[in-house]
Formats: sequence, structure tokens, C-alpha cells
Amino acid sequence: MPIGGAARWTQAAAATRRGQSTVEFAAVVMAFLLALFGAVSAAFHSVQRAMAETAAATGVQVAAGGTPLSPGRPDLAGAVGPTEAVLQPVLWGTRVTVPENWATQPQGQPCAPLQNIPQDTLEVCVWLPPAGAGQTGMVAETVRGHPAYVVPFLAGLLPWSIDVTVETHEVSYQA
Repeated sequence: MPIGGAARWTQAAAATRRGQSTVEFAAVVMAFLLALFGAVSAAFHSVQRAMAETAAATGVQVAAGGTPLSPGRPDLAGAVGPTEAVLQPVLWGTRVTVPENWATQPQGQPCAPLQNIPQDTLEVCVWLPPAGAGQTGMVAETVRGHPAYVVPFLAGLLPWSIDVTVETHEVSYQA
């Protein structure tokens, strides 16, 4: 009789250990996957931020170059297209917008505060900073907002944003 009792106890202990191993494996896998998805998301965000800097630099160079009919005046409206073209390949599911009434402002307009820009949206603003401390003839472009997440369930855990401003001097042509 003791052999049968010992066998039952051994089988019960083995079943408990298998169940414990399964729970431990699930916990380790969940932690690993969370770390993996976090790392992938961070890598994509780094690429998006780098492209936002490149796009803002591209756009501000176009703006500083002037318009075809008036080379001495910055081409604020012409800067948005090249900026969008550089940004679009890395913005999976993100809208690129400009501020409302932007085209009617002769000096352009800075972007809205970051907290006023909705999720999955980047705002592109080209504007002339106010003159001061020897900074006349400057053109600025800002790319600001919250890009869409590649791994959507991380949106609440990792509140990333992009806020890049690039300034340059206007190009002037003199005869």
C-alpha cells in the first residue's frame, strides 16, 4: 500500500510542477514580448524623429530660397510639400497637417502647443520669427505632434511626441 500512496503523491507533485512551469513560462514570455515590442517601438520612434529633423531642414531651406516670382521674399507655402515628402515614408498611419488659416497669414504661424495636437497627427508650420537680438531675416519651420504607434497597445505606456524646430537665414539675391 505505501507504494501506491507514494506513486499518487509523486504524480500529484509532478502535475503541480508542470502547472507551475507553464505559469512561469507565460510570465517570462510576456515580459520578453513587452520588452521586445518596446524596443521595436523605440527604434521606429527614433527613425521618425530623425526624419522629422531632416524634413524640417529640407522645408526651411525651400522657404528661405524665396518664391519664383519674388526671390527676395521667403516661400513659406512652398516649404510644406517637400517636408511632407520626406516625412511620409516613415509615418505609418500619421496625418501631416498645417494650422488652420495658415495660408492667410503673411508671416506664417507657429504650431499649436503640443498638447493641442491630436494623437496620430503631426503639424508642419513655416513662419518668420519676430526680429530681435540681431535675428532679422530668419525663417523657421516646426514639425510637432504625436506620430502613430507601430505597436498600438504601447500608446498608453510610451507617450512619445515629436517637436523639432529648424531656423535659417533667408537667402537674398542682390544685383
